[in-house]
Amino acid sequence: MQKKFGDQFLIPVPGEPVYFLNHPDLVREFLLEKPRSFERSYLDMKSFMGEGLITSDGDLWERQRKLMGEFFKPRSLENMIPLIREETAKSLDAFSSASKGPGLFRVEEELLRMTLNVVCRGLFSTQVDAEVRALGEDVDVFMKYIVHRLRSPVRLPFGTPSPRFFKFKSHLKHFNRLVEGWMNARWEDPHRQDLLDHLIRWGKEQHDVAAARRQIRDEVITMIIAGHETTTHALCWTLYLLAAHPHEVERVRTALRNLPDKELKTLKTCAPLMEVYQEALRLYPPVWYIERSAKEDVTLGGVAVSKGVRVAFSPYLIHRHPGFWERPEEFAPAFHFGEGKSPAAFSFVPFSTGGRSCIGKFMAEMEILIFLAEFIEKFDVETLPGITYGMDPLITLRPQKGMSLVLKALSST
Repeated sequence: MQKKFGDQFLIPVPGEPVYFLNHPDLVREFLLEKPRSFERSYLDMKSFMGEGLITSDGDLWERQRKLMGEFFKPRSLENMIPLIREETAKSLDAFSSASKGPGLFRVEEELLRMTLNVVCRGLFSTQVDAEVRALGEDVDVFMKYIVHRLRSPVRLPFGTPSPRFFKFKSHLKHFNRLVEGWMNARWEDPHRQDLLDHLIRWGKEQHDVAAARRQIRDEVITMIIAGHETTTHALCWTLYLLAAHPHEVERVRTALRNLPDKELKTLKTCAPLMEVYQEALRLYPPVWYIERSAKEDVTLGGVAVSKGVRVAFSPYLIHRHPGFWERPEEFAPAFHFGEGKSPAAFSFVPFSTGGRSCIGKFMAEMEILIFLAEFIEKFDVETLPGITYGMDPLITLRPQKGMSLVLKALSST
């Protein structure tokens, strides 16, 4: 795309032109230097996320980011490591059973169970094994409905009666009922010291308690959706890349065997593991598209952008920009992230950047590194010839038809 269109260009969407940025310097100017000139433009997402961290703006966002940020400090999140290991062990047991049978295993279904439980147990002290399938279907319906509207050449008012909307509304009702049940059960006795307690204690101090409850609901739903959707698909794509590059599996496995222990801080010193983790995020960033709307007339890269114009960039494309990555389309972990290698500023932004960078970055990193270390020591993984592993770019970058891989358990001797 860079060769064909350059580093900045206008996409002539009827009635809603999009000014597209495709250069790290423009990303820096957009997100770091002039963030207050833009506001979130994913208005339809408020239909299910409300005014959570992903969709809110201005003073509300700043207050909520500060409130939530107190819980998302690495020292607090490290308390989740035991449950991450527990949920990882459950997934590996499921993989082990699958490896004894013939054919493919849809790894994303088990990864969805794992990441949902990590989020719900770690942040809300709630086990959701019995609700995983229903919750996953809820989120799937939300994502597909919103993307359908975004891609539609004719944008009807939100809530226009249609089979898609009625399905969306039914799943949202289920999702809301579940979250509100958690809140009601905890409201009078917040004693778990988790994120839900943290938010409830804040809510009970507010003058308008009803508004505070709505805000808590919005943040809980936002954390469930954002906290599991991105990590699930990051792991799916990482396993796919390892399946396609078995020499990288062996390189990481050898390095892991030489570690003195498997504590998180030790895993982060394992260069091959960290290189694979980063390179997978480079090639398949879960949040592949980021968009804002100009709140005022502004310039970007010397080009005048009028108030109301949508401005966007794609981490997927930035991460493959030939001017900043020597082998942009290849899976080359050590080449791109090895010793002495450091990506150019703003050329690697899998968690966005600036003040609105992902609040759950450290949590995702913990989950992915712990899972990969355990998985690589216990399994080989392969793709199956003839299967196309395409992309489905919804709100997150999903595998087009799920992620089906061949798993082979290693001998324990």
